Amino acid sequence: MVPPGAILANRPRQTNGGRATGAKPRVDAIGVLVYEGREMLRKLYDWVMRLSASPHAAIALAALAFAESAFFPVPPDTLLAPMILARPERAWRFASICVVGSILGGVLGYAI
Repeated sequence: MVPPGAILANRPRQTNGGRATGAKPRVDAIGVLVYEGREMLRKLYDWVMRLSASPHAAIALAALAFAESAFFPVPPDTLLAPMILARPERAWRFASICVVGSILGGVLGYAI
């Protein structure tokens, strides 16, 4: 049974008339409903959220934007969005860091 006020996260694909197939839900320590088999995505989500709140977030954003434009297929928006939501007054600074890192990575990619 899901406790009242639990956040529904990581919901599985709905099939068979709306019944969830496969994973069985559980409630984690902070009241988020988590489906088994999605731990890897949850760990990645938690890592990104911790990184976006750390003092090294701007450096990680620049590195991610640089790597994405040169060779890494994961967009920096995965880190940029939580950073902007956490500190809206620094949105332009974070976007500028992302743009500069992306341009430098594109220059490297072109040189290769």
